[in-house]
Formats: sequence, structure tokens, C-alpha cells
Amino acid sequence: MNVLRFFNEVVEEGHVRFTLNEDERQEFLASLPEDFCINYISRSDLVSQAQANEIPERNFFEQFKIPETPEYANVRSGDFGEMLCFVLLKNKGKKAGVWLVGPRKWRWKGDKNKPCHGSDVVLFHRHKHKPSDYDAIEVVESKMKAVPSNGAPIQNAIKGAIDDKVKRLAKTLNWIHDRLGTEGKPRLREAINRYRHLDQNPTYKKRFHAIAIIDDDLVKDEVAKKVDDNNEEIEVTVISMKNLKDAYESIFQAMINQL
Repeated sequence: MNVLRFFNEVVEEGHVRFTLNEDERQEFLASLPEDFCINYISRSDLVSQAQANEIPERNFFEQFKIPETPEYANVRSGDFGEMLCFVLLKNKGKKAGVWLVGPRKWRWKGDKNKPCHGSDVVLFHRHKHKPSDYDAIEVVESKMKAVPSNGAPIQNAIKGAIDDKVKRLAKTLNWIHDRLGTEGKPRLREAINRYRHLDQNPTYKKRFHAIAIIDDDLVKDEVAKKVDDNNEEIEVTVISMKNLKDAYESIFQAMINQL
């Protein structure tokens, strides 16, 4: 799935801007549900767990995997933003000739009505079979603003990205390592060690992203706000589209409807 083709990309002062081409809105939205659905649960696990509970797959998915609405609409919004960042960065990597992979962390939620643990999105690049200086990690802090509020998504995304850089990424890597152990995936668990133990491996590149996804009616005011972005290692991105709330709500309904 390539979502980049649906957006117009420009470099603006202090950030990169992706604006949805509204003429292709429906095609863009239609491209997301299948992939977003498997972010919550694999197809094989959905079949087996629904059968074990003797309920239809659609009912199991809605009841046990996605945040409830309207009480937890903010969690749905956050999940949508994270998942969009997940695929967007993978697409950007591919465009640059870099293969990025990472865990679908939403499968590991302890509570469907709470945000994912740790850094929002973590993607890995392994240049060769052995560790090298060309290896890299891409880390994202994403923030959504779909309706008017006092929130400052760009500044808050930057603040979260700095937290990732200072401490949260290290904790997230340990958590991913442990989760892979409980899932019986020793080879992937060993691969994570390459990024956990810098004293045993060459250095690798770390790229930290602050990504704000904002409704088109609100984005002009948000971009105009002064932000504290003195940390040059944080790449700031703004994604905008019209009727953002309707967009993410329609994706969740489409995820259910396709089952």
C-alpha cells in the first residue's frame, strides 16, 4: 500500500507538509481498512479466536480489538494517526531505497481502550545480515487534532519526540524485546538486540519524527503557532486533510464492514 501518492508534499519553514489530494480522497480511504485491520490482529488469529469464542469474526473484532465509541473516540483517533504514520514512513523509506520493518504494536495492547505502550511507531532498517553503521531506527511521536480544541499538536508531537530521544525509545526497545519473547519469536528477539546493545555493535542512525495530523480547517492556525523546535534532530511533519474526524471514523466502520 502506497499512501504517498495521495498527498502533495512540500517543504515549509520548519517542517514538511503533506496535504491530501481531496480529488482522490475516497480512493485513499478505501486503501486503508484492510491493512489497518491486521494492525490489530492477524487474519489467522482472527479466524481462530472468533471460532474459539463461537462468534462471527466481525463481532469478535468489534468487541475485543478496536476502541469503543464514543467514550474512547480519542483512542480511536490516536490509533488512526499512529497507523497512518506507520505506513507513511514505510512508504518514504521504500521511495528512498530503504526497507523499513517494525512491530504492529496495536496487537499488543493490554486494554483496547488505551493507547499503545511506548513510542508510537518504531521502524527498523537492517542494511546487511551483520550490524553496520548503515542500520537505522525511525521513531515517531504522532498527535491528532480533528476538532477544535486548546491542544497544540505540533508542539506536543515535538515534546513527545524529544522524550523518545531522551528515554522512551530505550524502554520501548526493551518492551518489544520482551513481547517477542512471549510470542515465541527468538530470531526477531535476537535481531532487536542489535539496537539495544550499542556497546556490542557499531553505531546506527536514529531518526526521530514529530508528526501532527490536523484537520484542514485547523491546520493554518496550528502551523502559525510558535513552537520550541531547537532540537535539530527532530524531523517535524504536518499531515492535513479535510473532515479528519469523518475520515478516521469511516475507516473504523470500514474495518468492521469488510469482515
